[in-house]
Amino acid sequence: MLLTIDIGNTRLKLGLFSDDDLIKKQGIPLQSIDSIEKCKGMLLDFLGVNKDIEGACICSVVPDAAKIVISAINRITENPCILVTSETKTGLDLSALKNPQTLGSDRLASAAWAFHNYRKPICIVDFGTATTISVISGLGIFMGGAILPGINTMRESLSINTASLP
Repeated sequence: MLLTIDIGNTRLKLGLFSDDDLIKKQGIPLQSIDSIEKCKGMLLDFLGVNKDIEGACICSVVPDAAKIVISAINRITENPCILVTSETKTGLDLSALKNPQTLGSDRLASAAWAFHNYRKPICIVDFGTATTISVISGLGIFMGGAILPGINTMRESLSINTASLP
């Protein structure tokens, strides 16, 4: 079993895989993960009878939350826990980026998954707290993209900054 964790700005998303099959998933508010012990308890509840994980893979845009989650996982298993960074070998070519080290691990993970599953030029749009757009060439080159305010942030901004919109 492989535990995958996506730590976003507002939610922590968990997935449990057996080979290539997603067997369980759950999302929880990020603010509920404020201590190692609380996170460990949440992870054990999520894993249920599947506590014998072979490892964990984490992508995070919230470094402090990642530290808590990694510490909690290390208290559950001695198996490897990988934190995705721009240095992680994904099979993607990041050379088209001016500063690849600033690429969010969430965008890198989704781009790697999309490229390896489709093997075609692809544009990935992720609607979260921020809306991200990532473009991958058919050769697996991460061409770039954009980060925009998320839908709720845009809606709130229009409501505050326009005269006729609700």
